[in-house]
Amino acid sequence: MIPQHSYEKLTRTFHEPARLGIMTCLASHADGRSFTELKSECGLTDGNLNRHLNVLREEAFITIDKSRARQTQVQCTTDGLESFLSYLDELEKIVRTAVRTTRLRIKS
Repeated sequence: MIPQHSYEKLTRTFHEPARLGIMTCLASHADGRSFTELKSECGLTDGNLNRHLNVLREEAFITIDKSRARQTQVQCTTDGLESFLSYLDELEKIVRTAVRTTRLRIKS
């Protein structure tokens, strides 16, 4: 039996704030985003974005296409989108439970 508050389904890969932002941005853009757009939209430096993109790429959650003239394009893979959605579903359950139980406690 899994303990009620173990949250084993929350992968650390997505749970890091910068990667959560990157995946949220990419998930909402079917054609992906350029490196420059991601850097701007997520408020990251070149080095920081590169480091987080490498983690996501190693997990096969994103692809990085450097073949475009002077523009690196980043996209979610199908597995990446499915894994991210599963992560968000689990996170949503946790948040709903926490809000519900906290409200009940406050009303008591």
